[in-house]
Amino acid sequence: EVDKEDLLRRGVISVEDTAFVSDRVEWRINRSYLLKNNMMQLDLLATNNWERPIYFAVTTGPDSYINLESYFKLEGLAYRLTPVKSPENRNPNLYGKVDTEKMYENVMEKFKWGGMDSENQIYMDENNLRMTNNLRLQFSNLAEQLIVEQKEGKALKVLDRSMEVMPHHNVPFDKLMVPIAENYYALGENEKANEITKIVFDRYAEDFEYYMALEPKFAIQLQQDIQIAYSVMRRLRDDVKQRYPQEGFGNELDERFLELDKAFDIKIKDLESYRTQPTMRF
Repeated sequence: EVDKEDLLRRGVISVEDTAFVSDRVEWRINRSYLLKNNMMQLDLLATNNWERPIYFAVTTGPDSYINLESYFKLEGLAYRLTPVKSPENRNPNLYGKVDTEKMYENVMEKFKWGGMDSENQIYMDENNLRMTNNLRLQFSNLAEQLIVEQKEGKALKVLDRSMEVMPHHNVPFDKLMVPIAENYYALGENEKANEITKIVFDRYAEDFEYYMALEPKFAIQLQQDIQIAYSVMRRLRDDVKQRYPQEGFGNELDERFLELDKAFDIKIKDLESYRTQPTMRF
Protein backbone atom coordinates (compact mmCIF):
# COMPACT_ATOMS: atom_id res chain seq x y z
CA GLU A 1 0.00 0.00 0.00
CA VAL A 2 1.08 3.58 -0.68
CA ASP A 3 0.16 6.55 1.52
CA LYS A 4 0.96 9.49 -0.76
CA GLU A 5 0.68 12.19 1.88
CA ASP A 6 2.94 10.32 4.30
CA LEU A 7 5.57 9.63 1.63
CA LEU A 8 5.54 13.26 0.54
CA ARG A 9 5.90 14.45 4.13
CA ARG A 10 8.87 12.13 4.71
CA GLY A 11 10.56 13.07 1.44
CA VAL A 12 10.24 9.65 -0.17
CA ILE A 13 8.57 11.23 -3.19
CA SER A 14 8.75 14.74 -4.61
CA VAL A 15 5.87 17.10 -5.27
CA GLU A 16 6.44 16.56 -9.01
CA ASP A 17 5.96 12.81 -8.55
CA THR A 18 2.66 12.94 -6.67
CA ALA A 19 0.59 12.88 -9.85
CA PHE A 20 2.30 9.67 -10.94
CA VAL A 21 2.37 7.77 -7.63
CA SER A 22 0.49 4.48 -7.64
CA ASP A 23 -1.96 3.68 -4.83
CA ARG A 24 -0.48 0.21 -4.68
CA VAL A 25 2.77 -1.25 -5.97
CA GLU A 26 1.63 -4.29 -7.94
CA TRP A 27 3.73 -6.52 -10.15
CA ARG A 28 4.04 -10.10 -11.31
CA ILE A 29 7.07 -12.34 -10.81
CA ASN A 30 7.21 -14.45 -13.95
CA ARG A 31 8.98 -17.45 -12.48
CA SER A 32 8.18 -21.04 -11.64
CA TYR A 33 10.27 -20.93 -8.45
CA LEU A 34 11.67 -18.55 -5.83
CA LEU A 35 15.02 -18.77 -4.05
CA LYS A 36 15.74 -17.83 -0.45
CA ASN A 37 17.04 -14.41 -1.41
CA ASN A 38 13.77 -13.75 -3.26
CA MET A 39 11.77 -14.73 -0.18
CA MET A 40 13.86 -12.30 1.84
CA GLN A 41 13.14 -9.56 -0.70
CA LEU A 42 9.41 -10.19 -0.58
CA ASP A 43 9.39 -10.17 3.21
CA LEU A 44 11.29 -6.89 3.24
CA LEU A 45 8.87 -5.34 0.76
CA ALA A 46 5.86 -6.52 2.75
CA THR A 47 7.05 -5.19 6.12
CA ASN A 48 9.24 -2.18 5.32
CA ASN A 49 6.27 0.19 4.84
CA TRP A 50 8.53 2.68 2.99
CA GLU A 51 10.24 3.58 6.28
CA ARG A 52 13.75 3.05 4.88
CA PRO A 53 14.86 3.28 1.25
CA ILE A 54 15.30 0.03 -0.68
CA TYR A 55 18.05 -0.04 -3.31
CA PHE A 56 19.14 -2.49 -5.98
CA ALA A 57 22.68 -2.28 -7.34
CA VAL A 58 22.98 -1.72 -11.09
CA THR A 59 25.54 -4.54 -11.19
CA THR A 60 23.23 -7.33 -9.98
CA GLY A 61 21.10 -7.59 -13.09
CA PRO A 62 17.44 -8.48 -13.79
CA ASP A 63 17.56 -11.84 -11.98
CA SER A 64 17.76 -9.95 -8.68
CA TYR A 65 15.12 -7.36 -9.56
CA ILE A 66 12.15 -9.81 -9.42
CA ASN A 67 10.42 -7.80 -12.16
CA LEU A 68 10.24 -4.56 -10.16
CA GLU A 69 12.19 -2.56 -12.75
CA SER A 70 9.27 -0.33 -13.74
CA TYR A 71 9.31 1.13 -10.20
CA PHE A 72 13.05 1.93 -10.26
CA LYS A 73 14.67 5.34 -10.16
CA LEU A 74 18.38 5.55 -10.95
CA GLU A 75 20.42 7.64 -8.49
CA GLY A 76 23.98 6.63 -9.39
CA LEU A 77 25.21 3.05 -9.22
CA ALA A 78 21.96 1.96 -7.60
CA TYR A 79 18.26 1.94 -8.38
CA ARG A 80 15.91 3.15 -5.66
CA LEU A 81 12.55 1.41 -5.41
CA THR A 82 9.74 3.99 -5.60
CA PRO A 83 5.93 3.88 -5.84
CA VAL A 84 6.18 5.72 -9.17
CA LYS A 85 5.66 3.43 -12.15
CA SER A 86 7.54 4.30 -15.31
CA PRO A 87 6.74 3.28 -18.88
CA GLU A 88 9.09 0.80 -20.51
CA ASN A 89 12.39 2.49 -21.23
CA ARG A 90 13.73 2.41 -24.79
CA ASN A 91 17.28 2.63 -23.47
CA PRO A 92 18.51 -1.00 -23.19
CA ASN A 93 21.02 0.07 -20.52
CA LEU A 94 18.47 1.64 -18.18
CA TYR A 95 15.48 0.55 -16.09
CA GLY A 96 12.77 2.88 -14.83
CA LYS A 97 13.56 6.60 -14.59
CA VAL A 98 16.59 8.73 -13.79
CA ASP A 99 16.55 11.06 -10.80
CA THR A 100 18.71 13.60 -12.58
CA GLU A 101 18.97 16.00 -9.64
CA LYS A 102 20.14 13.41 -7.12
CA MET A 103 22.28 11.48 -9.59
CA TYR A 104 23.99 14.63 -10.83
CA GLU A 105 24.92 15.52 -7.25
CA ASN A 106 26.23 12.01 -6.59
CA VAL A 107 28.27 11.75 -9.77
CA MET A 108 29.68 15.27 -9.79
CA GLU A 109 30.27 15.81 -6.07
CA LYS A 110 30.30 12.55 -4.10
CA PHE A 111 31.84 9.79 -6.21
CA LYS A 112 35.50 8.93 -5.59
CA TRP A 113 37.69 7.72 -8.42
CA GLY A 114 40.49 5.83 -6.70
CA GLY A 115 43.33 7.30 -8.73
CA MET A 116 42.22 6.22 -12.20
CA ASP A 117 41.85 9.91 -13.04
CA SER A 118 45.63 10.30 -12.65
CA GLU A 119 47.53 12.05 -15.44
CA ASN A 120 50.14 9.31 -15.11
CA GLN A 121 49.43 5.92 -16.60
CA ILE A 122 48.33 3.33 -14.03
CA TYR A 123 47.51 -0.35 -14.27
CA MET A 124 43.82 -1.30 -14.20
CA ASP A 125 43.15 -5.00 -13.69
CA GLU A 126 40.17 -6.83 -15.20
CA ASN A 127 37.91 -6.34 -12.18
CA ASN A 128 38.53 -2.60 -12.10
CA LEU A 129 37.94 -2.29 -15.83
CA ARG A 130 34.65 -4.17 -15.53
CA MET A 131 33.54 -1.65 -12.91
CA THR A 132 34.37 1.24 -15.21
CA ASN A 133 31.91 -0.24 -17.72
CA ASN A 134 29.10 0.45 -15.25
CA LEU A 135 30.39 3.94 -14.56
CA ARG A 136 30.50 4.87 -18.23
CA LEU A 137 27.03 3.47 -18.82
CA GLN A 138 25.61 5.50 -15.96
CA PHE A 139 27.39 8.66 -17.09
CA SER A 140 25.81 8.30 -20.53
CA ASN A 141 22.38 7.46 -19.04
CA LEU A 142 22.49 10.60 -16.91
CA ALA A 143 23.67 12.81 -19.76
CA GLU A 144 21.01 11.44 -22.11
CA GLN A 145 18.21 12.17 -19.64
CA LEU A 146 19.56 15.65 -18.93
CA ILE A 147 19.43 16.33 -22.67
CA VAL A 148 15.82 15.11 -22.74
CA GLU A 149 15.05 17.53 -19.88
CA GLN A 150 16.75 20.31 -21.89
CA LYS A 151 19.50 20.74 -19.30
CA GLU A 152 22.25 20.79 -21.90
CA GLY A 153 24.74 22.63 -19.70
CA LYS A 154 24.61 19.97 -17.01
CA ALA A 155 24.72 17.20 -19.61
CA LEU A 156 27.94 18.63 -21.06
CA LYS A 157 29.50 18.85 -17.60
CA VAL A 158 28.62 15.19 -16.97
CA LEU A 159 30.20 14.06 -20.24
CA ASP A 160 33.32 16.14 -19.64
CA ARG A 161 33.55 14.70 -16.13
CA SER A 162 33.42 11.14 -17.50
CA MET A 163 36.34 11.92 -19.80
CA GLU A 164 38.27 13.55 -16.98
CA VAL A 165 37.93 10.75 -14.41
CA MET A 166 38.32 7.86 -16.88
CA PRO A 167 40.92 9.03 -19.40
CA HIS A 168 41.79 6.86 -22.36
CA HIS A 169 45.38 6.28 -21.18
CA ASN A 170 44.11 4.54 -18.01
CA VAL A 171 40.70 3.22 -19.08
CA PRO A 172 40.98 2.42 -22.80
CA PHE A 173 38.00 3.47 -24.91
CA ASP A 174 35.78 0.64 -26.11
CA LYS A 175 32.20 0.13 -27.34
CA LEU A 176 30.78 1.68 -24.16
CA MET A 177 32.14 5.03 -25.31
CA VAL A 178 29.71 5.05 -28.24
CA PRO A 179 26.79 6.49 -26.17
CA ILE A 180 29.19 9.08 -24.71
CA ALA A 181 30.16 10.18 -28.22
CA GLU A 182 26.53 10.21 -29.37
CA ASN A 183 25.52 12.44 -26.46
CA TYR A 184 28.35 14.82 -27.37
CA TYR A 185 27.01 14.86 -30.94
CA ALA A 186 23.49 15.58 -29.64
CA LEU A 187 24.92 18.62 -27.83
CA GLY A 188 26.70 19.84 -30.96
CA GLU A 189 30.15 19.07 -29.51
CA ASN A 190 31.39 17.44 -32.70
CA GLU A 191 35.08 17.91 -32.03
CA LYS A 192 34.94 16.03 -28.73
CA ALA A 193 32.68 13.37 -30.21
CA ASN A 194 34.89 12.87 -33.26
CA GLU A 195 37.95 12.31 -31.08
CA ILE A 196 36.17 9.47 -29.27
CA THR A 197 34.70 8.07 -32.47
CA LYS A 198 38.08 7.90 -34.20
CA ILE A 199 39.77 6.13 -31.26
CA VAL A 200 36.98 3.57 -30.90
CA PHE A 201 36.67 2.97 -34.66
CA ASP A 202 40.44 2.49 -34.99
CA ARG A 203 40.47 0.00 -32.12
CA TYR A 204 37.73 -2.19 -33.58
CA ALA A 205 39.05 -1.86 -37.12
CA GLU A 206 42.39 -3.22 -35.94
CA ASP A 207 40.67 -6.12 -34.16
CA PHE A 208 38.47 -6.71 -37.19
CA GLU A 209 41.38 -6.93 -39.61
CA TYR A 210 42.98 -9.52 -37.34
CA TYR A 211 39.77 -11.59 -37.30
CA MET A 212 39.52 -11.40 -41.08
CA ALA A 213 43.04 -12.81 -41.41
CA LEU A 214 42.23 -15.94 -39.40
CA GLU A 215 41.56 -19.30 -40.98
CA PRO A 216 37.88 -20.32 -40.80
CA LYS A 217 38.54 -22.98 -38.14
CA PHE A 218 39.80 -20.23 -35.81
CA ALA A 219 37.54 -17.38 -36.93
CA ILE A 220 34.41 -19.46 -36.36
CA GLN A 221 35.26 -19.54 -32.64
CA LEU A 222 35.22 -15.74 -32.56
CA GLN A 223 31.99 -15.01 -34.42
CA GLN A 224 30.52 -13.02 -31.54
CA ASP A 225 33.62 -10.82 -31.31
CA ILE A 226 33.58 -10.35 -35.07
CA GLN A 227 29.92 -9.31 -35.00
CA ILE A 228 30.50 -6.88 -32.12
CA ALA A 229 33.42 -5.21 -33.92
CA TYR A 230 31.40 -4.95 -37.12
CA SER A 231 28.33 -3.53 -35.34
CA VAL A 232 30.36 -0.92 -33.44
CA MET A 233 32.06 0.31 -36.60
CA ARG A 234 28.77 0.44 -38.52
CA ARG A 235 27.06 2.41 -35.75
CA LEU A 236 29.91 4.93 -35.59
CA ARG A 237 29.85 5.29 -39.37
CA ASP A 238 26.09 5.85 -39.30
CA ASP A 239 26.49 8.47 -36.57
CA VAL A 240 28.81 10.69 -38.63
CA LYS A 241 27.27 9.90 -41.99
CA GLN A 242 23.53 9.96 -41.21
CA ARG A 243 22.50 10.89 -37.65
CA TYR A 244 25.00 13.72 -37.17
CA PRO A 245 26.36 14.13 -40.72
CA GLN A 246 29.79 15.64 -41.25
CA GLU A 247 31.04 15.86 -44.79
CA GLY A 248 34.76 15.31 -44.22
CA PHE A 249 34.94 12.95 -41.26
CA GLY A 250 31.74 11.20 -42.30
CA ASN A 251 33.05 10.40 -45.76
CA GLU A 252 36.35 9.20 -44.34
CA LEU A 253 34.71 6.73 -41.96
CA ASP A 254 32.24 5.65 -44.64
CA GLU A 255 35.04 4.73 -47.03
CA ARG A 256 36.91 2.79 -44.35
CA PHE A 257 33.78 0.95 -43.28
CA LEU A 258 32.81 -0.03 -46.83
CA GLU A 259 36.21 -1.63 -47.36
CA LEU A 260 35.88 -3.61 -44.14
CA ASP A 261 32.30 -4.49 -45.04
CA LYS A 262 33.50 -6.22 -48.22
CA ALA A 263 35.93 -8.31 -46.19
CA PHE A 264 33.14 -9.10 -43.73
CA ASP A 265 30.87 -10.46 -46.50
CA ILE A 266 33.66 -12.68 -47.81
CA LYS A 267 34.50 -13.98 -44.33
CA ILE A 268 30.85 -14.77 -43.53
CA LYS A 269 30.57 -16.81 -46.73
CA ASP A 270 33.80 -18.63 -45.86
CA LEU A 271 32.47 -19.46 -42.40
CA GLU A 272 29.15 -20.69 -43.78
CA SER A 273 31.00 -22.91 -46.24
CA TYR A 274 33.26 -24.20 -43.49
CA ARG A 275 30.28 -24.90 -41.24
CA THR A 276 28.58 -27.06 -43.89
CA GLN A 277 31.63 -29.18 -44.56
CA PRO A 278 31.36 -32.78 -43.31
CA THR A 279 33.15 -33.35 -40.00
CA MET A 280 36.17 -35.64 -40.21
CA ARG A 281 36.27 -38.23 -37.46
CA PHE A 282 39.19 -40.57 -36.73
